[in-house]
Amino acid sequence: MDDKIRAHELLEWIPVRIEQKGEDSLVHWCRLGEKRFVEPFFEETIAHLLRQPFNQLFCRQTSLDALRELHGLQPGMKPTGFIFHSSRCGSTLLTQMLSSCGRNIVIAEADPLDTIIRSHYRGRAFADEARRTEILKSLVSVFSQRRHAEEARFFIKFDAWHMLELPLIKAAFPDVPWVFIYRHPLEVLVSHKRRRGLHMVAGMLEPEMFGLTQDQTSLMTTEAYCAHVLGCILHAALKHQALGNGLLVNYSELPKAAWTSIAKHFNISWDASELISMRNSARSDAKNPGFSFVPDNDSKQQEANQVLMDAAEEWVMPVYRDLENARNQTQAKRV
Repeated sequence: MDDKIRAHELLEWIPVRIEQKGEDSLVHWCRLGEKRFVEPFFEETIAHLLRQPFNQLFCRQTSLDALRELHGLQPGMKPTGFIFHSSRCGSTLLTQMLSSCGRNIVIAEADPLDTIIRSHYRGRAFADEARRTEILKSLVSVFSQRRHAEEARFFIKFDAWHMLELPLIKAAFPDVPWVFIYRHPLEVLVSHKRRRGLHMVAGMLEPEMFGLTQDQTSLMTTEAYCAHVLGCILHAALKHQALGNGLLVNYSELPKAAWTSIAKHFNISWDASELISMRNSARSDAKNPGFSFVPDNDSKQQEANQVLMDAAEEWVMPVYRDLENARNQTQAKRV
């Protein structure tokens, strides 16, 4: 760790990882320069940066205090909106549409954010809520630095399990509007059956996050565990509607919702060129932009076997129906 680094020296740099080293927490940085976050995920952009000779030769490490100092020296933009999701539900489509517009900064599922948000499960030195809130504010401020003259909006797409931690995020950013994107549970579960995400692999995340013990997790089938985790995320989204400033968005409403209900909720007016960029982006596969988008609702529904359908009905379908009722009621009030 280089304590001699001053905050103003980090203005073109970005935090890529936070680790605990004994009693200290280290922030690892790489130089962002004028690079924009246009890849589907934060880690893909960082991987590109870390392949550059400069970042291979000149890495930097600081204490967490550097985040606070940089925030104090040059606060970033206020977040325009936060995106939460159930996973495999079109959230990447939305962020790719947003990042296609040069006025937008989009941070999608950044590992440093996850480290801070989940720190209380890991016995970190900054695990108390007040400390986590302070660090979260500073970290988001660094991410939202304006590095191009046209940049005027800032969005964060959180990891799926961060929906459970919305009270912490709301404590740090009480006025920022947020959306929760979700999809029919069978389609989500089939997608994870094909290739499971981190939170759908038992043991990869703390079981306490989902109200389980390690022993309970070990006794569950893969289908039951995945359905239980998805049910917890949907339940949190339904429960946290009471915190305000939220909008429920079903996958079926995309991509149109990006320039209708979501734009209104985030208080955005897209210009003609931005609408063209977003519509063009929506034609591509969000996770594989080189390929055209192909609807897969029917194929995923047909692929679900009886074991998966039973698990979905037990753990997640009831709360999905409640979410749909809540969304429909909200839409009816707007008419």
